[in-house]
Amino acid sequence: MPGGSAERGGLLHPSEIDWVIMGVYFAFVLGVGLRAAALREDQHGLLSFRSLDPGMVAGLAFLSANLGAQEVIGMAASGAK
Repeated sequence: MPGGSAERGGLLHPSEIDWVIMGVYFAFVLGVGLRAAALREDQHGLLSFRSLDPGMVAGLAFLSANLGAQEVIGMAASGAK
């Protein structure tokens, strides 16, 4: 398929534009992170929630892992099946 990703033998082969888009996205996310780190007013900004219960942190981590995109897409596929 000219100008796009071609599928051969079940494998996707990204074209140059795919790599450029991924590179631009990665640079953007890295830039946002570096900019946010530079604008942070204090060095202990990430430690401000030290009073949280460890069980609450574990529960939030479990919830966020189970609500990932892969899980949502998998449930939608199971429903469609």
